[in-house]
Amino acid sequence: YAKLNSIQTQYGMLDDEMIEQLNRMGTLLGISYQIYDDCLDLTGTDESAGKTLGTDAEKGKLTLPVFFLMESSCEDVAAEVRSAVERHEEIDYSRLRHTDAFREAIRLSVDEGLSRNEEAREVLWLLADTPARKALAEMTYRLDDMLRDCCCE
Repeated sequence: YAKLNSIQTQYGMLDDEMIEQLNRMGTLLGISYQIYDDCLDLTGTDESAGKTLGTDAEKGKLTLPVFFLMESSCEDVAAEVRSAVERHEEIDYSRLRHTDAFREAIRLSVDEGLSRNEEAREVLWLLADTPARKALAEMTYRLDDMLRDCCCE
């Protein structure tokens, strides 16, 4: 985006506000993709993802799904996750994966990612109808699908 912005600014194709909006769109898509990656790390398989999953859990990363687990209305789950985070211990997702609290944490995280994609599309609709805009819009819809695939059955 930086190079595109630079070229378009040189030729007066975009004003400063539009450049700011495009940067915002890039940030929103980046956040949405990170949420997807965090959810995939907890719900996917190494084979389907084509990469080793579970590394965030091993590293004790505080991701959005973990945050939602810590805030769960299921006090046993919330206490267990908070305790593991406070002690810098690995969270036992093999047990949590079968709980309503886990499914809810993933669903809430996915909803956040979908919301970021919708915000990004709102910026896209401000642009001229070009193949580039269509490709970026398609990317947001594909990311929507990827996020939804993370939801537990």
